Amino acid sequence: EEQNVKEKGTIRLVAKVTGNPVPIVTWFRNNKTLLASPKQTQLFDGENIVLEIKEADSEEDAGDYKCVASNNVGTATHGSRVTVDVEKVSFTKLLQSNVEMKETETVTLECETSHTVSTKWRHNGVELSGMDHRELVQEGRSHRLIIKRATINDAGTYSCGVKDQLTSCTVVVHGMKPDFVRKLEDFEVKEQEVAILEVEISSETADVTWIKDGQPIEPVPGKLEVEKKGNVRKLFIRSTSVHDEG
Repeated sequence: EEQNVKEKGTIRLVAKVTGNPVPIVTWFRNNKTLLASPKQTQLFDGENIVLEIKEADSEEDAGDYKCVASNNVGTATHGSRVTVDVEKVSFTKLLQSNVEMKETETVTLECETSHTVSTKWRHNGVELSGMDHRELVQEGRSHRLIIKRATINDAGTYSCGVKDQLTSCTVVVHGMKPDFVRKLEDFEVKEQEVAILEVEISSETADVTWIKDGQPIEPVPGKLEVEKKGNVRKLFIRSTSVHDEG
């Protein structure tokens, strides 16, 4: 659950809990116990839980909130991310304009904003979710994009934006000469069975050429099919016959 409030507005988080005996409720912000303050109100009537924070400030109040209800039987939690929308924000530290790296390396792109706000990262104009090998990390005003085990496909223009502000970076990924990690082995198969020839290479993006008796093999649907998955390359020979020996 996410909540966005205007600066100087009111944050209101609610939850419900039941338990016997009546649980003890504790609020956390960014995994630290939420300390009482004059602008904050915490209510719990045994079932309904309310946290209200007035005069919201992006530095003091934005973050990940968690409500923990516990008794001697167990614990229940409920969380919410709160962002505070400030009227004006700028980048106080820009992304490095150019970054060069090699395939399989890890690189971190980092920038900073004048306030604690949420940003959006894009690669060649497409918004990133942070759910793949490219991890998005925000800690206060710091915003980081971590690209793990980069491939050639990770090259391009990356940008971090908030409101009408944008900072960008060009990433160049140098390909590595592929090597065979696991080579072909001699293979025997009965007629009409499927023969699967398999190799593993050091690159996830490099292509291989399959050759039989010195001649490149062209895929034939239903007979000769190739597969490229991660670092593994496979050749499927279906309905084998003596003509497939080589």
